[in-house]
Amino acid sequence: MEFQFDPADVQKNKSMAIIAVIFPILFFLPLVSDANSAYGKFHANSALLLLLYGIVASILYAILAAIFIFIPYVGIILTTIISIAVWGTSLALWIFALVTACKGEAKPLPVIGKIVIIK
Repeated sequence: MEFQFDPADVQKNKSMAIIAVIFPILFFLPLVSDANSAYGKFHANSALLLLLYGIVASILYAILAAIFIFIPYVGIILTTIISIAVWGTSLALWIFALVTACKGEAKPLPVIGKIVIIK
């Protein structure tokens, strides 16, 4: 599913969308540069979702790693597998969002893209 936005809006706000996706902590940049841009709001929301996913995934990983570290041998393996899954998923979502923003498209992120925080 892809959203359609005005081509002029996309062209005007594409660079801010790319910056917001590259550095998710700057998710608010498309909103500051043009508060009325639907395209900017879409990518600001995507960047915010990436940021929140990273924070939540890091916290859960730290908790699980702290628990599994007490299991000899198996704990190291489980911690490594969880680490690869968490960071691999985060990287895949980030690359997807970056490619989408660079192309000037508006595709929601897989799995978490249905969450709308910024309207």
